[in-house]
Amino acid sequence: MKHLTIASMVFMCDKPVAAYGVRFSPDVGVFRVNEMITCSARGYPTPLAHWQRVRDDGGPAPWSTGPVLSITVGMVGDNTWRCRATNIGGSDERIISFLVVGMCLVDDGWVNKTSAKCLFGTIKARINLLYESN
Repeated sequence: MKHLTIASMVFMCDKPVAAYGVRFSPDVGVFRVNEMITCSARGYPTPLAHWQRVRDDGGPAPWSTGPVLSITVGMVGDNTWRCRATNIGGSDERIISFLVVGMCLVDDGWVNKTSAKCLFGTIKARINLLYESN
């Protein structure tokens, strides 16, 4: 019992190592709706990671509450997000830009598209018209 107490005290007295090396998994440039990106970093104690959308106007955006960013329908198109990892020693952040593609039903086959209208296009004829005009 005495050894366990001493070991715990040493553990608690270790100097913190600031968060560093923010990384993404997967670290790719194109995602589909319902996929996820996980942000992590090294440091001691283990850093906590949070996401923030980078707005075009430079204004503030809310931070998420965890390390996993779920790709949603509202994200179809170009995206830029910031991940910040923080612990008591400090923080590190990294920005990732990526494209979210949706899927469209055209003539009984699925194709990749980057339009939210296409994602919800239930009127097949309207989608076909979009293709014929291109």
